[in-house]
Amino acid sequence: MRLWLRFFLSFALLSTLGLLAVVWWQQQAFSRGFQAYLEAAMRVRAEQVAESLAEDFVTHGDWEWLRRDPMQFGRYARVGGPPEDHRPPSAMRDLPERPPLRPDDRGPPPGARRQPPPMQAWGDTRLALHDADGDYVAGRPGLATSALSVGVTSGEQVLGELRIAPPEALPSGAEKDFLRSQWRSGLLAAGVVLLLSLGLSFTLARQLSRPLSILGDAATALAGGDYTRRVQVERRDELGKLAEQFNRMADALERHRLERQRWGADIAHELRTPLTILQTELQLLREGIRPATPAAIDSLMAEANRLSALIDDLYQLALADAGELRCDLQTEDLCQWMEQRLEHWRTTAASYGHVFKVLCPDAPILAAIDERRFAQVLDNLLLNACRYTDVPGHIELQLWADAEGVHVQMQDTPPGVAAVDLPRLFDRLFRAERSRNRASGGSGLGLAIADALIRAHGGLIRARSASLGGLCMHITLPALGANP
Repeated sequence: MRLWLRFFLSFALLSTLGLLAVVWWQQQAFSRGFQAYLEAAMRVRAEQVAESLAEDFVTHGDWEWLRRDPMQFGRYARVGGPPEDHRPPSAMRDLPERPPLRPDDRGPPPGARRQPPPMQAWGDTRLALHDADGDYVAGRPGLATSALSVGVTSGEQVLGELRIAPPEALPSGAEKDFLRSQWRSGLLAAGVVLLLSLGLSFTLARQLSRPLSILGDAATALAGGDYTRRVQVERRDELGKLAEQFNRMADALERHRLERQRWGADIAHELRTPLTILQTELQLLREGIRPATPAAIDSLMAEANRLSALIDDLYQLALADAGELRCDLQTEDLCQWMEQRLEHWRTTAASYGHVFKVLCPDAPILAAIDERRFAQVLDNLLLNACRYTDVPGHIELQLWADAEGVHVQMQDTPPGVAAVDLPRLFDRLFRAERSRNRASGGSGLGLAIADALIRAHGGLIRARSASLGGLCMHITLPALGANP
C-alpha cells in the first residue's frame, strides 16, 4: 500500500472516530441538559400548582373536595391553578359541562380508602397530589416517593406533596421531534465537517508523502551510481532535516568515490614506479648494457624492498579498514621504554644532520601499548621529521600525563606545513608538495598507517604547527589510574 494512502486512511479514520465521538457526546450532553430543563420547567409549574392548591386547601379545610371530584385536579395540573369560580380554563370552556355526581359516585363510605381512578383518566398530566400522611389524593397514580416532588404548604404547615413524574417517556411528540431534529442537525454538521476533513486529510497525506517520494527517487538514483543527485530543501521540519542529511550523505559518497578513484590512480602510480625501475634495470642487465655488479644488484634490491614496503603498508591499511588491525596491549613505563630506544633514534637523526632530544618526567608514566606497533609509529614520525627538516635541524620528543591521558609529542624545526594542509596529512597518499615532496622519499601512507595504529591503541593523533617552527605530531593515549 502506498504511503500517502496509509496517511490518508489513518487521518480519515481518526477524523471519523473523532467526529462521531464529538457528535455522540454533544447529543448526550444535550439530551441530559434538555431532560434537566424539562424537570426544572415542570418543577416551576408544580410550584405554581402547589400555591393554588394551598390556597384552596385553606378555603376548604381539607382535601376531601378533591377526593370527591378528583377530575378537578386536571385543571390545576394543566394551567398551574384553577380558573376563577373553579371554572375550566378558556381552552376547556367549549367542552360539555360535566353532569352532576350521582349518589353512588360521591366516593366511598366513611372510613374506606379511595382507590385512584385509572391512569387513562388523567390524560397527559404528570403531577400527583398526596396528603400530609402520604395518601393519594388526585392526579397521576403510581408515582413513588422517590419521584420529584414539591411541598404544598401554608406557612409552616405541610398540607401535602406534589409528586412529579420524571420526563423519561415524553407524553408529547413535540419534544421527541425536537430531539430528533437536533440529532439530524448534528449528524448533518458532522457529515459536512467529515467531508472537509477527508479533503484536508488527502491533501495533507500527499504533502507529507511527496518529500519522502522525492527522497526515495533520489536514493534510488544514488544507489544506481548517480552521485550528483541532490534533494532541494524547502522545509524546516523533520523532513527538511532528513533532506539535508541525505544531501550530506550524497556529498560524502561523492567525495569518497573521488578519493577512491584518486586512491586507485595513486596506488597504480606508486606501484608502477619501482616496477618500471626494476624492468629497466633488468633489461639493461639482460642486454649487457649494464654489468651485473654488486651496485646494480643493490639497486634492484632497493626497488624490490620499496615495492615490498608499499605492499606491506597497503596490507596494514586493508586490515585497518576491515577492523582487523589488532594490538597486543601491555602496560609499559613509557619513560623507561623510550630510554631503551633513545640511542637508536639519536643515531638516525644524526645520520640526517639533526639533533634529537627526549624530554621525560622523573616519575614513571604508564600506558597500555603494543611495543612493536607503537615503535613503528614513532619511527615513522621520526623518519618524516628527519627527511623534511632543513639541515641542521632539531627534533624533540616530549612525554607527560594529565587528566586527559598520556601525551607523546614530537616536533621539529622549519619548514612546517601550511595550516590548510594540516587536516589532510593523515589522508592516504597525501603529500604537502611545497615543502615535503615525493622526491624526499616515502609512499605517502606512513601517517595514514600511524593514525590507524594509534586508533587501534584507543588513542588519537593530531597535527599542528610546532613551537619550534616546523610540524608537531601530538599523540594522546588512554590514561591509566596509576599515573600521577
